[in-house]
Amino acid sequence: MMAEETNHVLVMADRVINAAMWLADDKDHPKPVIPAIIARFDLNAREACEACRLAQDFRRAGRPPV
Repeated sequence: MMAEETNHVLVMADRVINAAMWLADDKDHPKPVIPAIIARFDLNAREACEACRLAQDFRRAGRPPV
């Protein structure tokens, strides 16, 4: 993988994690949540769904990692 591609993957992963932390912390998030995550964090639908899955994991664990 080229350095530019690696950087792009890391940026996308960071945005997915940020979206998941926001969703896990926010008790009153907008509905429907997927379009809100896509707009707020510049993600595609697959990444927004992954953020939702991670948010659920964070909630189950008690709080998102810092």
